[in-house]
Amino acid sequence: MALEQKDIDDLESKIAEMRKEIEEQEIALRVMKKMLSSKGTSSTARQAEINLSAAIPEISTRKQTLLESIQNVVNRLGNQEFTVQHIEALLNQEGTAPAGKSPRARIAMELTKMENNEEVIRTYKGKGSEPHRFKKKMGIQNTGFLRVHS
Repeated sequence: MALEQKDIDDLESKIAEMRKEIEEQEIALRVMKKMLSSKGTSSTARQAEINLSAAIPEISTRKQTLLESIQNVVNRLGNQEFTVQHIEALLNQEGTAPAGKSPRARIAMELTKMENNEEVIRTYKGKGSEPHRFKKKMGIQNTGFLRVHS
């Protein structure tokens, strides 16, 4: 059996694919460990009313914008009602929470944009210390096309 350059190239490409898969699994493992270690913190009380089992993050090679991260979290929550605090806690768990002085204000701004784009619905208008509650708008997905009424 003669050894050819093609055989070496094939083996190198298989190794590169396996390395990428291992890296993705390591990322998932780190996220799962972070989620497990944060269970004992005070943020658990805020998260108690929503089901976090559907909120396992997807692995991506490109850094997401805050809006994309929030959209992914909202999509994983399905038809559950949520608040800015829930989104913040889930973003913290996956390590994509905004840095700075007021992360909740930035999250709230993005949720307002999503509400204006009819991606989420405000189910309860909060007052004082009661937060707004939101829910993902179910039904027609945004296809990017405009509807023309005749």
